[in-house]
Amino acid sequence: DRWNRRTVYVQTADGSMGAKLVFVHPGENFLRFGDAISLSLDKCVISRDAGNGALEISGVRASNVRSVSHNQAVPPKIREISALTDADIYTYVEIQGLDIVFPDGSYSKIQESWASKMDGYLTLLRDDSGNGINMIVNAACRFRRTGKSLPSRVNLRGVLVGEKMRRYGNDIGRYSIRPIDENGIVPLR
Repeated sequence: DRWNRRTVYVQTADGSMGAKLVFVHPGENFLRFGDAISLSLDKCVISRDAGNGALEISGVRASNVRSVSHNQAVPPKIREISALTDADIYTYVEIQGLDIVFPDGSYSKIQESWASKMDGYLTLLRDDSGNGINMIVNAACRFRRTGKSLPSRVNLRGVLVGEKMRRYGNDIGRYSIRPIDENGIVPLR
């Protein structure tokens, strides 16, 4: 939970490039989905992932955020799994017509006692061509275990990430998607 609240994903206005912002403390992160910001990089650390070139800016403090314009429209880029590229990492995308491979249970099929030790849980989805992608649902989000049945087919909107998760052997595929909230998981049937 402390990691989830420190991290924000931002993208350029045209969606051509994204970055991961990591705040020093969770309490300094006041940004919400749809906020347009101006950011000072003073005392921040800028790095790129050696494998996929993803941009990370860490050491961010609330004072680095120079201006905020709330509730700005963020249209997702419509993509197919096979068409995803490293340039899409940390941008808002929608992948349409996906099947949840194991639709029984909740979005996080874990024992509740483990939830506090995890930042996210993977749910595998596949398209009609058999291409797969993992959806990462944060352990701290409210919708991960609501008692409702999961849809079997969805359109999925969220931030594309290229993460490695140690508990999954650091190999969860080149790309995964993190929905912003449950509204990003749109049932089709």
